[in-house]
Amino acid sequence: LRGVESVGISVATDVVHIAVGLFNGTVRGFDACTHAAPTALGALPDTHGGLSIYCLAVRGGVVATGAGDGALRLFSVAPLALTSTHREHQYRLASVTIGDEVLATGSWDSTARLWPRGGGVSRHTLPHPGWVWTVSVAGGVLAAGCNDGAVRTFDVASGRLTRTLLGHRY
Repeated sequence: LRGVESVGISVATDVVHIAVGLFNGTVRGFDACTHAAPTALGALPDTHGGLSIYCLAVRGGVVATGAGDGALRLFSVAPLALTSTHREHQYRLASVTIGDEVLATGSWDSTARLWPRGGGVSRHTLPHPGWVWTVSVAGGVLAAGCNDGAVRTFDVASGRLTRTLLGHRY
């Protein structure tokens, strides 16, 4: 993709859009079919206060990003514009995903959080014994991978822990 002048450390697609999070804190959006230059969807220079973007997700016209300050930032895709910032995590966001009805984040503050898809206050804070490196949400289930080697699943509606899958080593 042309128009990326910094190191890209996060990339996501929803088949319609490609979002790239850059080391310099810039978010760039591309058309997934034409690979049109970032001016087609827009570029937001340094929307993260100079912090690197460590994770991002794109789905249904929404881009969600996480950086070293622990904030979840939501953007509209066309035009690419910051719509809201949510500061509930205490440390770096390591993972973000967009589900049908919720957003999920995982952080070095040893929590995963479930948020309304449109943003707002998190619905559930899900504690873990260590850093949460990855989150994925589908079909009413959140899966979160922690640096203790376990994957934990939670019910999205209640936030209740449903299973702990052991046996993973790092």
